[in-house]
Amino acid sequence: AIPDLADTDQQLMDSLDWMLKNPIKDLLDLDYTYETETFGNKYTLSLIEPDEESAVTDENKKDYVKRLIYHKLVKEIEGPVNASKQGFCRFVNPEHLKLFTIAELDKLIAGDPTIDFENFKANTHY
Repeated sequence: AIPDLADTDQQLMDSLDWMLKNPIKDLLDLDYTYETETFGNKYTLSLIEPDEESAVTDENKKDYVKRLIYHKLVKEIEGPVNASKQGFCRFVNPEHLKLFTIAELDKLIAGDPTIDFENFKANTHY
């Protein structure tokens, strides 16, 4: 969904939101591609198969936005997420993870979101 982009690209989120709420005919000349940057190199990536129609129109702009958001929030991070998962699974048997709920696993990995400073003071020895 568009609000999910707020954490990663507020400007893109605002642009896509505007695009969905307004006619784009004769205003925007878009196709089903987007530009991304990795390690200082810019790439143009296609959001569709080569044989599909590539012009973005008022009729298909919802599809374009849906595909763009999917690529930005899922496909762009797929490699790093899989690498992290692979590294994590080298140390923790995936079968053992089934014993925990998502919330329990999050707490084990990220820790408690609240910090008890009084507990720190009481248990810290200098």
